[in-house]
Amino acid sequence: FSPDGRRLAYTSYRDGNPDLLLLDLETAHARALSNEQGLNIAGGFSPDGKKLLMTLSRGKSPNLYLKDLATGKLERLPSHFGADSTPTFSPDARQVAFVSDRSGNPQIYMLDLATKKTRRLSNLNWCDAPAWSPTGEWIAFAGRAHHKDKMDIFLVDVTGAQVRQLTHGEGSNEDPTWSPDGRLLAFSTTREGRSKIYVMDADGSAPRLAADVPGASSTPHWSGVK
Repeated sequence: FSPDGRRLAYTSYRDGNPDLLLLDLETAHARALSNEQGLNIAGGFSPDGKKLLMTLSRGKSPNLYLKDLATGKLERLPSHFGADSTPTFSPDARQVAFVSDRSGNPQIYMLDLATKKTRRLSNLNWCDAPAWSPTGEWIAFAGRAHHKDKMDIFLVDVTGAQVRQLTHGEGSNEDPTWSPDGRLLAFSTTREGRSKIYVMDADGSAPRLAADVPGASSTPHWSGVK
């Protein structure tokens, strides 16, 4: 979702290729943002809603790109051998957190957009779905310390020096997303069998069911209203 909640970027196979579309939720009109051969996957919007991060394969390993939604200008961000995915802006739009398997297993990395320097933040067996805290101090993500572990929710600070585990093997826990005021994290979990949406305090305490919706629920997202 865009920061104002009026647009949704998504990938569709309606024409046979995984194309990236932008849907205006007020008019229900969808337009193509990227329909190149190969993967076209949305990342995060910039805080002002004017730019969109995306993952494009262009027939090769998936790399990160930044698109200006007004001009259509597409900028390739610094790449490395391996697949880069799920990019998301920091609240001040100066850094991008993303997942890359350039070191072997998928890990959380941070890219400084001014210097183009990249720093690895995690050192687990597997990492996915980074999400910046509203203050920009922490990045929540799903990961597992060892290959036999289930997925859990972790926090890492922007230096990579502090890593905190918030869930501890109660099912598979994924897709963390911050409340706009930074007090809560919503996430999907299989601790009751089928995947459901839970909410917990930002320190991992007081996990509780958000809503008992029929079927499996995943990838929660908060509205932008504090």
